Amino acid sequence: MSEGREVHLVVATVEERRESCERLLVAVAAGTRAPDLAHLVLDGYAGRPAPVAPSALRVREWRTERRLGPGGRWRVAREVPPGTVLVVVDDDVVAPPGLVAALAGAVGPWAAAGAQGVTWSGGRATSEAAAGEDLACAGACGFAVFAGDLDGLDELAAVVRAAGGFDPLGDLGDDEALVCAHLWRRGIRIAHVPVPGLRTASGTQEQSQTCRRLRRGESLDEQRRVVRAATGWPWVDARGR
Repeated sequence: MSEGREVHLVVATVEERRESCERLLVAVAAGTRAPDLAHLVLDGYAGRPAPVAPSALRVREWRTERRLGPGGRWRVAREVPPGTVLVVVDDDVVAPPGLVAALAGAVGPWAAAGAQGVTWSGGRATSEAAAGEDLACAGACGFAVFAGDLDGLDELAAVVRAAGGFDPLGDLGDDEALVCAHLWRRGIRIAHVPVPGLRTASGTQEQSQTCRRLRRGESLDEQRRVVRAATGWPWVDARGR
């Protein structure tokens, strides 16, 4: 569905994951559909050197002086044409050759795509096999959407901040839940597009948002419940609640 449209890769990364980010960039550049442009959101990099990308890959850098969290990756949508397909990938994944092509190809009018996540019935959808239903919440390990479909995301983030006391686009914020609730409110489905071979690189999880939230004693569903209450998003957890 994305034929003839610009496809941009978006990767938020921190300095501790420089090596895994560089491996990711090499893999997507050599994939069956290389992105037309790669946006590197250099979280807390300040003036330090960015990860090295292959020469064939066009790169645009987005730097912050201090660590603000991966939610900053969504600001890219405000700076590109609305018909641009954004393929958002975590900096710690092993990317199979067909990752960008599979996700970008599933994006169309009223449709985004995710490789992993949670279905509307509360089941887990993996990158290995089709879930048989759309996703209620997709993970940013592999996600694709038209940039224009993210219009209004900042305003919804303000609603959630007022209701829950946390910033879903800030450090340790559940930006994935916010984006998925936003798309649901706009009537945009998230198709499950499994990409076999997509996985997390070994040795990269210690400083992940997930692990940091668990270490401070937070349930990973806690923020999603706040997003649900603030927006009406009918997500259910794995227990059907």
